[in-house]
Amino acid sequence: MKKIKVSILMLLALILFGSSIVMADEEFNPRGWSRSSSGEGVWIDTVFNPKQLNNDTVEFQVYLTTHSGDLLGLDFDKIIDVRTNLGEIKSKNIKWEWERRSSHHPAGKIKVSDQQDLFNNSIKFIEITFKNIRDVDHILKWKLESKNNEDYAYIANANSGTVSVVDTKKHQVINTIKD
Repeated sequence: MKKIKVSILMLLALILFGSSIVMADEEFNPRGWSRSSSGEGVWIDTVFNPKQLNNDTVEFQVYLTTHSGDLLGLDFDKIIDVRTNLGEIKSKNIKWEWERRSSHHPAGKIKVSDQQDLFNNSIKFIEITFKNIRDVDHILKWKLESKNNEDYAYIANANSGTVSVVDTKKHQVINTIKD
């Protein structure tokens, strides 16, 4: 009988904790996470993958297009701002990395690092601004919403037949569910 109770508790823990595991395994669809802006003959397409939010560095894939002029003269490290609803990310933590140096069709990555205080479960949006490209500010915004309650983790304790409820922000057990 005790094995059945332990199995039920473990199943309960998997159900409660499993929703975040399922989200991590969902296939990434770039169409849903791409943003575009255009103005004064410049088009910018940027893709963000939300699965990166727990990584040390978050990357945005950027594709630019123009059919008039040269975009290689832009200093992307100086013209890019990144912010969330919690505040602006310091410019020292935003880096541009070239992938294709082309005057009409350049491509690169925006790499945002050291985002411990800004990229967490509390963010509601991420916004990138490309400042003053031919007198136009290109603003790209991603709204984020939590699909589950990631403030708590449920850990099955097979030896004791209990489930520990952990507050992931405080990193401490706040409750123990007994059989």
